[in-house]
Amino acid sequence: MNALSPPIRASSAITTPAAVSTFQNEMWSRAEAQFAQFIKRFPDSTNVPAGAAFAGAGGFQTAGVHQHDRLLTTNLPAAGGLADQYVYWIGEAQFQSGDIAQAAATFDSLVKKYPDSPLRLRAVV
Repeated sequence: MNALSPPIRASSAITTPAAVSTFQNEMWSRAEAQFAQFIKRFPDSTNVPAGAAFAGAGGFQTAGVHQHDRLLTTNLPAAGGLADQYVYWIGEAQFQSGDIAQAAATFDSLVKKYPDSPLRLRAVV
């Protein structure tokens, strides 16, 4: 996992295996587009939070941090079990854009709200 590689867990529940494969092969633009298309076609799917996480992470790699931050912030209320990952990547986007104080606050909230998150250590480092 490189510094920008998202720690999002691939879910077998995702109904777009081609998009997951594209993401895992680091074809960021294509993965982002495939997940965005999935979200648009199936807005009521229980897989939308995971799709948004993947789309946002792909966007982080290509379009920059602001688009990524907006996508994850917008979808955070529906993130469910992926909420800790959303919060981590929102903090990472804030850090990358130079908003160090806000990133620190976001990472602090991850540590406090999600004490069992596997991202907890990365958030405090």
